[in-house]
Parts: sequence; C-alpha cells; structure tokens
Amino acid sequence: MRLHKIKFLIPVILFPFIFESCILDATKEEVILLGKVTDSSGAAISDVTVEVEFISGKITTYTSSDGSFSVVAAHGGTALIRLGKEDYIPQLVKTAFKSGESKTIDIRMVKI
Repeated sequence: MRLHKIKFLIPVILFPFIFESCILDATKEEVILLGKVTDSSGAAISDVTVEVEFISGKITTYTSSDGSFSVVAAHGGTALIRLGKEDYIPQLVKTAFKSGESKTIDIRMVKI
C-alpha cells in the first residue's frame, strides 16, 4: 500500500519542475551581441577576428571597416569573447546577457 502512494507522489512532485522548464524554453528569445573594436587612440580596427563562445557552441566573425561586429545567439546566458589581430595584444572578455536583449560591447585593443 505504501509503495502505491509513493508511485502516485513522484509525478505530482516532479510536475512543477517539468512544467517550469517547458515555460522557460518557450520564452527564450534571440540575443543580439553588438560590438566595436578600437585602438588606444579610439580609431576603429578592421579585420579583427572575433570568436564568441557560448555553452551551445562558437561563432566566429570579423570586424568591418568601422570596427563593428555583430553576433546573434539563440538565447541568453554567458559568452566568452576572444579578439585577435596581428600586431595587437589579444583580448578576452566575458559577458552575460538575457534572452531578448540587445547588448553592445566596446573593446579597446593595444598594439604590441
């Protein structure tokens, strides 16, 4: 008799957690990560390799002639941004963002 009650309680106990995770997955929205890379004088740096690493994977892009870059992520979380270009000290930036958010990150690189 006691085992029957436990079997009944397991789905009742787990239901709120399963239901909550379904709601969270349904509300996740894309995140737009924008940035601009400049040198120590504030001038834009083009052709910088920008690697954005999320839990779900990595996206690589390059800065345009005005030093800007953009990356679209599937949902919020944290990202590790690696920047590199010949003759500049590599940069590593960690950032967090929320689903549906558009976040701008300005990064200054220093020549070697």
